[in-house]
Amino acid sequence: MIYHINLPKGILGVSVYENPKKIFYYIAAATKEPVPSGMFAFEIPAAVWAVFENKGDFKENVQDIFRRFYTEWLPFSGYAYAGLPDIEVYPITKETPLRGHSEVWIAIKKD
Repeated sequence: MIYHINLPKGILGVSVYENPKKIFYYIAAATKEPVPSGMFAFEIPAAVWAVFENKGDFKENVQDIFRRFYTEWLPFSGYAYAGLPDIEVYPITKETPLRGHSEVWIAIKKD
């Protein structure tokens, strides 16, 4: 499903790919508030996002979403990968859950 949404809500895992030797993974939160001391801002440009929901094991299911996005969804969608950071959205909880509801946001553009 394709959404035009301002900010994802939850704890974010942001993957930034610059080249094969420069791949970064950030733990983040989306906000329009000032950045707290000791942290830094990483701005992701506005885009159209394909948002895939996941219910189950975070690690295995999120990896499966990326695989299926590239092999099943993207080739037949009429869209191309936009090359922006990929975003994983996890629930905010007091404990560290291994499963539950999460989302994967992948920026796309018209092919």
